[in-house]
Amino acid sequence: MPIFYATGNRNKAFIYSFLSGLAEPVGAGIAYLALRVMVGVKVGHPLSSDGILFGAVGASCLHQSGSTAANQSGLWQGHESVFGLISGMVIMALSLLLMK
Repeated sequence: MPIFYATGNRNKAFIYSFLSGLAEPVGAGIAYLALRVMVGVKVGHPLSSDGILFGAVGASCLHQSGSTAANQSGLWQGHESVFGLISGMVIMALSLLLMK
């Protein structure tokens, strides 16, 4: 939608959106090959790497969405909102561990 509103051209918006969508399967293939090389497992991967991968993906998504929302609102100029969000998540995780 932003490309369409910026250019007014539906074809250009569709082509750019389609090309950006192709990056996801290409990235998944690269990640799969990197895991095969780094971990050395031919079928699947160790379960311990799932947590690391999910954490990395989640952190990048939180950073992107948090910093974008903070910059659009104009309330924060830096990454304070992202640090606040992550520190809140850490406190929640620690409280869950301590309450067990």
